[in-house]
Amino acid sequence: MTRAQRIIGTFVLSSTVWLFLVLDIIPIPLPTFLTSNILPILPFYLLISFGSYALCNIGYNLMTFRECPDEYYKLMSEISESKQFLLANGIKL
Repeated sequence: MTRAQRIIGTFVLSSTVWLFLVLDIIPIPLPTFLTSNILPILPFYLLISFGSYALCNIGYNLMTFRECPDEYYKLMSEISESKQFLLANGIKL
């Protein structure tokens, strides 16, 4: 089972349980405050929480990204070699 299948399966299962609780298909005695105020906005809260986590994770990884000057010089030398090869074979740049 791949990771995508597990994520999709978890999403389908949790959304089904949420839908059953919101539509009162499963007769579970929950407090009225929970069923009327918290359950209807739970997906939006989870979506906003996931978005905040993703943005913080991307921001942190951008701040801790290390520069690689050696790789820069290797890449520039490969580019110049490629240009010389193309010019030697008659391709104008």
